Amino acid sequence: MVTAPDLGDHAAHSIEDELRNANSPAGRIEIDGFELVRLPIKANKKFAKASKSAASKKTTRLTWRMNAFKYQAWRDTIRDEVRKKSPGSIELTIYRLYASPGFGEIRSQIGHLAKLYRAEVKRVSRKDAPALPKRLGYVRRLKNQSITLAELVAQHKVQIASSIVLRSLDDGAINSPVILASDVAAPELGNHAL
Repeated sequence: MVTAPDLGDHAAHSIEDELRNANSPAGRIEIDGFELVRLPIKANKKFAKASKSAASKKTTRLTWRMNAFKYQAWRDTIRDEVRKKSPGSIELTIYRLYASPGFGEIRSQIGHLAKLYRAEVKRVSRKDAPALPKRLGYVRRLKNQSITLAELVAQHKVQIASSIVLRSLDDGAINSPVILASDVAAPELGNHAL
């Protein structure tokens, strides 16, 4: 997200392409049939009583959902697959649907599609229709597995030092002095100590 131009300079304002407002329907961010939308938070009385913090006073949230075209395509696919009476293709369709990202609004849409699936199965009287999975996964935070800049520079220094030593050994310069990792500076950072 980029701040408004009147709130201060930002590098994105110098881009030649015109910036769009991601909160407006015309400027929504779309990726692979999913769109980022700002939706109202549904009232949860139990949660509201337990939490009186500023975070609980938010009225909207950002979430991803299927755009109208993708959602309609899923509806058509489910209807067609149930009517074809091919268990293998229905199982694959269900698997692909439940493999969708588990953001709140997408989960809600999958719930509506599951309801459609059950209604279609009942309508065509399919006794051999595969059952839907009992659980639909949530999006979860992943553990941060990154390294700090200092660790990255230290690794880089060791790699440079080992390559210098290996090159000197390959050249037959066994009597030449060995350069230690502490003597080598990372080229991107200059000779500044960390």
